[in-house]
Amino acid sequence: MKSFVNFNKISTNPPRCPLCLRPMELAYEPVRKIQIFRCKTDEIAVNIMDPVVGKWEKHEKVPCPNCGADMRVFFTSVGFMLAKCPKKGCGAEVKTHNVYGDKAPALKLDGANEELKKELGGHA
Repeated sequence: MKSFVNFNKISTNPPRCPLCLRPMELAYEPVRKIQIFRCKTDEIAVNIMDPVVGKWEKHEKVPCPNCGADMRVFFTSVGFMLAKCPKKGCGAEVKTHNVYGDKAPALKLDGANEELKKELGGHA
């Protein structure tokens, strides 16, 4: 049987999703055999050992390209970033891809699931 990281030794509570502000859930990602924090609402996930976990609010302000409001930002250490405008009616979204490419393969992880969706005909 595989051993898992003891989540309680890392943190007493899962981090909040920086986009919807709901608590993220702890899950197991079988492709890379790692534990992750994920938000099903925003379809984002990050390795629980990523050094940026929980530090999403401690970044420089990202202004919305449409209305100028401060965007909510999620990012990982592998170079993925997703920013959403919290203002109702705006809906602006800014997204990058993993900058390390194949060195950080992902399946519904770190925002890099677009390739999988294409392979599965839009279902992932």
